[in-house]
Amino acid sequence: MLKDAEDLPHLLSHFEQVQEIMAGRKPLLILDYDGTLSPIVPDPDKAVLSAQMKDVLVSLAKLVSVAVIS
Repeated sequence: MLKDAEDLPHLLSHFEQVQEIMAGRKPLLILDYDGTLSPIVPDPDKAVLSAQMKDVLVSLAKLVSVAVIS
């Protein structure tokens, strides 16, 4: 049965267990574009990624695989 997000344990409270599970693996970070990486705008075609956010994504991509969805 699915739970509401607020009912799930916080990842950092189980960080050691996550590290054990992830040992030797490279995680994939999937991020939503409109409203997460860029502000929500009435016309999704006008959603613009800021230079600062682009720099953050480039830095993250050096650590883990990153995918952006919309």
